[in-house]
Amino acid sequence: MDHLGLFTIIISWAGLMFLICRWKGNSSMTFSQHAAQHKSSSAYYLLLWVLILPPLYRFLITDFYDELSLTPLFILLSTATCLLMLIAAAVPETGGTKTTIHRLAAFSMATLFLPAVLLIALTGDVSSFAKVTLLLSAAVMLTEIIVLTVYKRKHPKMLWIQGSYIAIFYISILIAYYL
Repeated sequence: MDHLGLFTIIISWAGLMFLICRWKGNSSMTFSQHAAQHKSSSAYYLLLWVLILPPLYRFLITDFYDELSLTPLFILLSTATCLLMLIAAAVPETGGTKTTIHRLAAFSMATLFLPAVLLIALTGDVSSFAKVTLLLSAAVMLTEIIVLTVYKRKHPKMLWIQGSYIAIFYISILIAYYL
């Protein structure tokens, strides 16, 4: 089995933890808002995703896709998600049009995680345990999307909500692939 997916997920989390520890903010800020505080943090954030996304994308559209016998729609979702993440990382949330572009890309990218998880659960060759986990994950993700929509993407615990949303997506992928 290929461990590229696990490796890139661990590195991305280590990179995000470094970001929020090095360029401190508060829990109402997203990872991107932490990154947008300084030119150095914006450059770091972009570099992190430029380095992480290609191997993660390769894992998703080759090993993961093949192992789980997914439909071509999964490749489309993965491609769109990765491109939107690169746009969000390249355009820091620094005000005006940049904030609009960043938020549109970031929220669209995150929203696409939900159909990807459902697609894996419903069409993928995964274990019963993974199916249940994926469906529960989708329910939690949908709840978080609704909460953030109600709060207009501003919540006093935004970092925790965003972090758990990403973690749920990553854990879903790992369980589907490895279990």
